[in-house]
Amino acid sequence: MVSGLGTDAQDHRAVCLAPGRASDGHALMAKPAKPDAAATIAKSLTAREKVALFCAAADIDHAAVGVLASVMHSIEIRGLISREHASRYALTDDGRAVLRAMLSDL
Repeated sequence: MVSGLGTDAQDHRAVCLAPGRASDGHALMAKPAKPDAAATIAKSLTAREKVALFCAAADIDHAAVGVLASVMHSIEIRGLISREHASRYALTDDGRAVLRAMLSDL
């Protein structure tokens, strides 16, 4: 047995098992931050869906500006707006976050 091997091996094992290290002793790379969910949704919306979101935010009749009810229904399913009355829509909390993300891109 080589003298001092036990101490060096223990030191190596401690380094290998240290937080932020892989089991082979190499440093782990930090995971990239996940993009903001609202910003991701805002980028995925079509132009019609964006106009529909603005209509709901401004309490504008979507039919008056040519937004189809099917578009309103699709963003309602996504949870961005909710129906208040038969033809009135309001933004949900998620809808407000997406709208803020859209505005920050302008």
